[in-house]
Amino acid sequence: MPNLSMAIAKEITYQNPALYWQILDKEKDLVFLDSASTNNPYARYSFLALSPIWKLCSKNNKVYINDKYTPNVNELDTIATKLAEYKQVVHPTLPPFQGGIAGFFSYDLGAKFEVSLSCAPAASQLSPYPDIAVALYDLLISFDHKLQRAWIVANPRDAKLSSQQHAQRRINWLYDKIQHAEVKNICIKKPITSKENITSNFSQQSYCAAVAKMQQYILSGDIFEVNLSQCFKCDIADLDVYRLYQRLRYFNPAPFAAYTNLANIHLLSSSPERFLRLSGSQVEARPIKGTINRSSDINTDYQNIQQLLNSEKDKAENTMIVDLMRNDLSKVALPHSVIVEKLCGLESYANVHHLVSVITATLAPQVSAIELLKNTFPGGSITGAPKIRAMQIIAEIEPHTRGPYCGSMGYIGFNGEMDLSILIRTIIYQNGKVTFHGGGAVTLNSEPLHEYQESMAKVATLFQALVACCN
Repeated sequence: MPNLSMAIAKEITYQNPALYWQILDKEKDLVFLDSASTNNPYARYSFLALSPIWKLCSKNNKVYINDKYTPNVNELDTIATKLAEYKQVVHPTLPPFQGGIAGFFSYDLGAKFEVSLSCAPAASQLSPYPDIAVALYDLLISFDHKLQRAWIVANPRDAKLSSQQHAQRRINWLYDKIQHAEVKNICIKKPITSKENITSNFSQQSYCAAVAKMQQYILSGDIFEVNLSQCFKCDIADLDVYRLYQRLRYFNPAPFAAYTNLANIHLLSSSPERFLRLSGSQVEARPIKGTINRSSDINTDYQNIQQLLNSEKDKAENTMIVDLMRNDLSKVALPHSVIVEKLCGLESYANVHHLVSVITATLAPQVSAIELLKNTFPGGSITGAPKIRAMQIIAEIEPHTRGPYCGSMGYIGFNGEMDLSILIRTIIYQNGKVTFHGGGAVTLNSEPLHEYQESMAKVATLFQALVACCN
């Protein structure tokens, strides 16, 4: 077992984290966990991780470690083993992520946890996206937006003097890089592409037909609720990814926004949803279910809020997912520790209002962050209930693999801390192609046209980021 060590840090000038990212955006293997919503209580910290010391990518049942194919390994077990090489003492004054694993877990990874999903039509397709793309970071910039402070943080591998000196050299290298860099004015006002360039793999008619087909499964007793999404695509050569992300931040600032260029993919997310947060032995999940459009008219917006809060359909959607999350967490939690702290609370974002619930639990002794992930992934809010049957039906009806969409992104720290989002409101850019998705829950009370309109409302800010003019 390695000697216990503590991260070391150098305080730097606090400013918008995206400005530091602009300086570093040519670096490979960046992870930017960006609490971009300034008025949200869950948007206190941001992290910019770079220059990883180890990488893992899993794609189409092949695992690549440090870009080399590595047979006969289990991805999540390998990640757990790598994390165990470091035993970190929590630095008391720094933000919670102080080094460790960061990256994303695609929705399609869930098929590996359930044999019955491996033969579903969508799961049998070769995906262009990794199931997992993560890296081990011992160097990052962390931000505390409440205190308006920022630090460069580095992690010694152990308590030896040589490790301490190496970590200090890493800090000095990054400090010199950001001190001598020039921040440029990036024009985000002009659109990226035209609306006509964006196509969906569902028409309104075919989406409504898919909703109706899912309702037949509900009537037959297979499921209570299931999530349906459509996939949008457009071709954009030589995309300025930084400019697009800045536009996404402008139109939809979100508490769990994120960016990465791991595994030769650009992932740009403006997610409002936390999947799991682990601090010590305490777990928190914040599933979103129930959505209505916002309005620029105050009276109309208030009416929309009241309609959402009083909607039996939306409350039923949320409650079913809360029950699913309670069941998932109970597999790894102490008996009687799973508690619904909030049921169907209101949260408001740039273009929609949501119903959000909060479930907490205490992990059983010896249960790791990786074991917690295995037993709860993917999140119930983007699958349905019961989860496995819902995922089988999704794979049958959706004519696309989801890839990172509806997966999770975030960190698992050396110190045992974990925070993962649900990857919704997310744009994927790879090989000149932009892809994004929008969807929603289908229940027996769903109106197909309304479900189609809700799926379009979910992606409205993504369309804006791509095609609208900024003021």
